[in-house]
Amino acid sequence: MSEPTEEQMNFARQMTPKQWAVLRSLIMFPFPLTASERGDPLLYALIRRGLARVIAHSKEGCPIWSATEAGKAILRQMRNDEWRAIMGEP
Repeated sequence: MSEPTEEQMNFARQMTPKQWAVLRSLIMFPFPLTASERGDPLLYALIRRGLARVIAHSKEGCPIWSATEAGKAILRQMRNDEWRAIMGEP
């Protein structure tokens, strides 16, 4: 299992609620990477930072993306108070 790098941890500390929601979804299910998601710098940053990746292409040629092991590990670490504070959760 791949542990997140310090750079990935620093990026996670600055992620937006939208980025967290997408990363959570990608852990549950791989999804097609739409043109609007690819064009959204906030969402595409998940791929650039190694928290998500393209895993395949659909029959129609649309890329399918999913969370990486590092992305999953970061979400697991959310259980402590620091990560709850980042997410604005009680």
